[in-house]
Amino acid sequence: MRTLPILILGASFSMAHAETVQQICGLESAKVTKVKNLEDANASVCRIRDKHSSPGVQVLAQNSLNIIQSLKLVAGGTNAIESKELKGSLQKLAEQVSRERGPRTFTPTKSDAISNGLSSLYSTFGSEAQRWSNPQGYYEKLLSILKLTPMGKQVADCFEKQDSDRVAGREVEFVPRAESSGVFGSASAAFEVRAEDDGKYKKIITLDPGPNAGVSLATLAHELQHSCNTKEFIQVEDQMKALQDRESDLLLQGNLSYESITEQIKKESNELLKSNNLKFAIDEMRAYKLTPEIFKIFASYHPAMFCENFYLSSFLGRQVVSAGEYMSTIEAEFGEGNKFAYTLVNQYIKNNHYLIESFYDIDPNTFDVKRDPSGNPVFKDSVKKFFAENGFPIR
Repeated sequence: MRTLPILILGASFSMAHAETVQQICGLESAKVTKVKNLEDANASVCRIRDKHSSPGVQVLAQNSLNIIQSLKLVAGGTNAIESKELKGSLQKLAEQVSRERGPRTFTPTKSDAISNGLSSLYSTFGSEAQRWSNPQGYYEKLLSILKLTPMGKQVADCFEKQDSDRVAGREVEFVPRAESSGVFGSASAAFEVRAEDDGKYKKIITLDPGPNAGVSLATLAHELQHSCNTKEFIQVEDQMKALQDRESDLLLQGNLSYESITEQIKKESNELLKSNNLKFAIDEMRAYKLTPEIFKIFASYHPAMFCENFYLSSFLGRQVVSAGEYMSTIEAEFGEGNKFAYTLVNQYIKNNHYLIESFYDIDPNTFDVKRDPSGNPVFKDSVKKFFAENGFPIR
């Protein structure tokens, strides 16, 4: 069986599964069409309605379609799909589809240490109530299963190791998903480097025990991957603090006007942000490259249990998708000359996490990003070079 290499922290690992997510999950297509406007949203809801004939799904799907029709009359345009009313309706639809999905009992297709770990995970933490009753035990179980894979062990070790004398320790916090919303939708885990009063930092994993236990394995691995760059995160925090301190010093000296100081600091801050945006984008690329690879390892033990969990995705443009469809789309875009880089960057720009000028040249006449003959936005040559140097050549 052919093995697939994956770049993580500059290392190359051989994957145990040559199959794609599409093959493991039995999907008709490798990618889901992204929702860009109300017409796309309408088609997406119709797709869910036509695949799930239960009365509960039919009623909620029709409600979403009615809201879309109303928005067409009063709003229109691409921003209309961001409607809170539509988001709430689609969230209910996703939850209903997930409740009515396939098998509830974990019955693995093979027997080994991972199979035993997954069986224990679902028997002990199969329900949301079980996970919330012992969230620390749930986290430790997820971590122990991840460590059964080479990739999972590496990222878990990143979180658990003492990176430097600047790191005061690590913690795991547990919060409901409503309080842990990520850029690509409702996130079941997050990582941050949190500043302490003594000038040191603490590594924090935030975990929502609510979502499906199996799918959370891939999400947790994604966030643990970020912890492998703890030193870089601290360096960025130090740079920003140094800039703030310099601004304070200049203001106290009184040699320059307030306006000239703030303008100078703003310019330096933007240059620093642009540089750091590129570094953060590479960090995210590594984490998203890892996510479907980890997902495939565990999904192969019982595809329906992993692939057929549904939720509302922002990454694919505000629509209800299965975990299998979500993971397969990410995997496919990496396979298309690392096209996922555009999806990632555009979503982070949309959510004000990245500066648009960090990645794109802006046309001075139209104030739009420069595009290729097909109308697709094109990264700066320097950005493409940076991605290629870090293992993600964009074609």
